[in-house]
Amino acid sequence: MRDGATERNGVLCHRQCAMITPPIMLHARPTRRQLVRLRLRLYLRNPVLLLSSAVLLAGAPVLRLLWPAISDRPWPQAFNFYFVLLPMVALLFLAIWTFFGLNHPATRAYLRDGADYAFSEDGLATSAAMGESKVRWEVFDEAVEFPESFVIRIGYMQHFLPKADFAAGDVERLRLLLRERLGRRATMMRGR
Repeated sequence: MRDGATERNGVLCHRQCAMITPPIMLHARPTRRQLVRLRLRLYLRNPVLLLSSAVLLAGAPVLRLLWPAISDRPWPQAFNFYFVLLPMVALLFLAIWTFFGLNHPATRAYLRDGADYAFSEDGLATSAAMGESKVRWEVFDEAVEFPESFVIRIGYMQHFLPKADFAAGDVERLRLLLRERLGRRATMMRGR
């Protein structure tokens, strides 16, 4: 181990992340565009949604290629409709998933008023127009760092934290804290 470093949850941690004092405070107020981009990125990270979209997009062409092997009848011309329909259904599903996520009352309030976050040794405290909460680190499912933001997932709830809303130096402090507290559940970018 290096000078004064300890290992917690499989993460090499220096003295600076052993105690978060003062807590990392943040007033996050992302734009609608930022939320759309993040929802699309999260969609692409979700294996179930990605697989279902791939089946919808590739289903008809694959069936067309396999048709001679599975049937001795000619390709039904009515099936050509599916070449257009299935990709449109996949795109419609993506649009609906994004639209309904952004029109939830809590999301609309978050876009309008923002939310206050306080990260400490105990966990995360949030305060927004829709209410307040305190969550211990054990409850966190995942934290993912993107080039312009952090996404923290607790159950079905997702917290979008734009890096532009952090005070100087707090992005690195939060990255260290998430690595320390969440271990493998934290996917942080390297060298940024």
